[in-house]
Amino acid sequence: MRVKTVLTYWDGSPAGDQQLQAAIDTAQWFDAALHVASVAYEHDLTTCSDPGGLARGVISRRAIREAGKRTRQATAHIQNAGLDGEAFPMVATRASLPEQFALLEREADVVVQLRPPSETTKVFEDRFASRSETQRPSPCPSLLA
Repeated sequence: MRVKTVLTYWDGSPAGDQQLQAAIDTAQWFDAALHVASVAYEHDLTTCSDPGGLARGVISRRAIREAGKRTRQATAHIQNAGLDGEAFPMVATRASLPEQFALLEREADVVVQLRPPSETTKVFEDRFASRSETQRPSPCPSLLA
């Protein structure tokens, strides 16, 4: 199967920068187009003290402007890497981003999504702990000597 599209999201954070660079490297490796969801976070409004929703309009405009700015920056990264592809704006809360991004994943051949180190460790520990004692790998004999 030929890889034609690589998808990632970028939120402008240091971890997001690493994720974007990994996606650029992946797209270059496969000579594929890179598509970047340029994410701006909207505050979770369930804690907002404005029951009329006035603050929501202000927050949304800020988030839309930020997503637009990030889209222009991501487009520049794609072009500077010499890749085909596009960046597009996405506004989400931190809680809703995984679900929103998952809706896009089926349209790409490869999805680049890095986990924070603490989350990766937790996933490994959960998988390791779920094995029975007989399924766990033996310690390396060379380390026991």
